[in-house]
Parts: sequence; structure tokens; C-alpha cells
Amino acid sequence: FSSRRRHTRFRNVTGVQTCALPICNGIISYVKDTLRQNQKDSVTIRATVSSSTPSNIALLNRVVSQSNETPQQFSQVSSITVRRDTFSLAFTKSVSRDSVVPFDSICYVLRLRNTGNVALLNVVVKDTLSIRYLNSISVSNNAQLNDSIVSYTKDTLQVGGKDSIIISGKVRASSNGFILVKNRAFVQSLQTPSQSDSVGFVLHSTYSMNLAKSVSDDTVFVGDSLRYVLRVNNTGNSFLANVSMKDTLPAQLDRKSTRLNSSHVSESRMPS
Repeated sequence: FSSRRRHTRFRNVTGVQTCALPICNGIISYVKDTLRQNQKDSVTIRATVSSSTPSNIALLNRVVSQSNETPQQFSQVSSITVRRDTFSLAFTKSVSRDSVVPFDSICYVLRLRNTGNVALLNVVVKDTLSIRYLNSISVSNNAQLNDSIVSYTKDTLQVGGKDSIIISGKVRASSNGFILVKNRAFVQSLQTPSQSDSVGFVLHSTYSMNLAKSVSDDTVFVGDSLRYVLRVNNTGNSFLANVSMKDTLPAQLDRKSTRLNSSHVSESRMPS
């Protein structure tokens, strides 16, 4: 005496086996050699609806059973899916350096990702830069720069979708000492409220100048020549503006002449 296999097929679900029955391609198989008089048997099946399943889907589930002595019979149930929509947008801002000196390069990266289960619409990012301390600013092709404001828009950010905005610039010179430069970027979508993230860097500006004067001889015969050298050196980390020197020569000197010897820094260190 033997029984034939009974099959149950699932759609749009991920099966979880809770008893020692095989599951193959969504089909659960049960077989029992002998079911005695008044004997009962049951199979418990637990499953989780796949997160990609939309709403209003009928999960039809039909089980078929028969034995050698009884005809084939059916039993069917159904469930209607209801989706719990989750709107979630992750947003971060980072900076390439947390400490800079004037004329350093610096880079901001803004990252956003749809961490919910529904596509986000009309995603907007705004970032107002501190142009008092930055110049030569450029942004990635997916964003726009208008004066000090970086703008980004995306019509649809799909589930799991992500994007990034890159902002590059040069650090301006500032007042002497340490300055904390911070700025905050904002993002929101049609389904999510405004949120923000901020970063900062410390700008260390040092203004320092060294002046020296030397003479070719400390003892000179009348009629001989003397040579003076005046040296001014920028020993800080910022450009100095309107540097001047004045040297009043002794009245006993005749046939005076001068020559300027200048050293130059590379163009990459020149302010714009």
C-alpha cells in the first residue's frame, strides 16, 4: 500500500522549511506510505512575501491530494498582498582634508542613496559654499554652480539607487590664525522631509615677513665701492600684499645704482 506525492506550488514568496519535507522550485512534497483509520496528518508551511512583490497581487495556493483508493481532490486558498511602503533617503557629506593652509586644493563629496522600497521622486540637493574661503570652484557634471550655491536635481531615484556630487576648489588666504570653516548641505524628495549633513575644515593662515640688510665691507677706503643687499622674505603660508621697503642712504655715497632681484613661486600657488 502506498500513497502518491502531494504538491503545493507557491508564487511570489520565499519558502522557509519548518519540517523535514523537501522544497524544490517552490513545490513542497509529502508522501506517507499508510494513513491508518482516523489518523490525521498535517504539514505546516511558513513563507515570507518577497520584498519586490507589488500590492494587490493574489497569492493563489492550491494543494492536490490523492491515494491509491481515493480520487484526486483539491483545496485552494488565496491572499492579497498589501505593500508597506518605506520612504528612506540616506545622505552624507565628506571633505578631503580637515586641516588646510591657503592655496591648498580641497574636495567635497555628497552621497545619496535610496534605502527604502519605493522609488523617490524629485530629489533635490542644495549646498551653499563658503566662497569667502574658497575660489576656483568646480562641480561634477550632474550638478550646477550658481555663485556660491551648488544645486542637484533627479527626477527619479530608484530603489537601491545612489548618486554622488563632487565639488572641488582652492582655499583662499584669510586673517592670521586658525579659522573653522563649516558648511551644510540639504537634501529632500517628494516623499521624504528635508535632511542635512555638515562638514568643516580648519584653515591655518600665517602672515610673517623677514627683513635683512647686509653690506659688502664693514671697513671701506674713501673712493672704494660698497654694495648693500636688502632681502625681504615671506616666511608665512599666505601671500603678502603691498610689500614696501625704504632705505635712506648716507649722503657721502656717490654714483648710486640699484637692481631688483626677485624670486617667483609657481603659478599653482598664486591667488586668483
